[in-house]
Amino acid sequence: MTTEHAQVKRLRLKTTPRRERFHPIERPFAVAEDVRREAVLDIRLVDSRTAIVLYLCSGDPAAVRRAYGSEAVEEWAHSYQLFGHGDDVLGYIQFELNDVIRGWLELQREHRILYRHPTAYTRDGGASLTLIGETEGLQNAVESLGDWVDVTVMQVGEYWAGEERLFHLLTERQRETLRAAIEAGYYESPRQATHDDVAAALDRTTATVAEHLQKVESTVLHEILPG
Repeated sequence: MTTEHAQVKRLRLKTTPRRERFHPIERPFAVAEDVRREAVLDIRLVDSRTAIVLYLCSGDPAAVRRAYGSEAVEEWAHSYQLFGHGDDVLGYIQFELNDVIRGWLELQREHRILYRHPTAYTRDGGASLTLIGETEGLQNAVESLGDWVDVTVMQVGEYWAGEERLFHLLTERQRETLRAAIEAGYYESPRQATHDDVAAALDRTTATVAEHLQKVESTVLHEILPG
């Protein structure tokens, strides 16, 4: 059955776990030095007990791999495979659900909404989450999410296919760096700022800024290149 006048909305939320993490399997990545949790690129239910997730971390690849060898991963993961390039390490993990993740995933069916990935981690351990759906379903989903996590509504708007698609392919750190570079005039012609200027604005190293902008440019160019 179709509803001709139903309006599809896009809702951007910040979610913060009430416990230490959204799921115990995250702890070794959150506390490890030289490891940063970047984003959940996709997550799906497998059955009533497990899900699969594509989990992006950055930093020292050896430190990321040590985190995967931790007791928490051994306890909760049924299996995993690691792959990646440079400082980015992707994990393809089948893991045991807890109440929070099970609740999140079941909301899609219960309220007829979609999660728009990637879901990027925030600096304080929360996550930036975008939902797509009809107004009533989104309202009910936010109310239900509040049973497990603290929810802050950041933005509400109409959804159009392709809107901000490229921007949402970037991690939070890459987005921050891109915004700072644009504001500083790095992409003006002629160029008004250097990597050093952007690094100073963000209080990061020049090497880190250069790496993030290179990844931003690579992501965008690969997406727009025909074929």
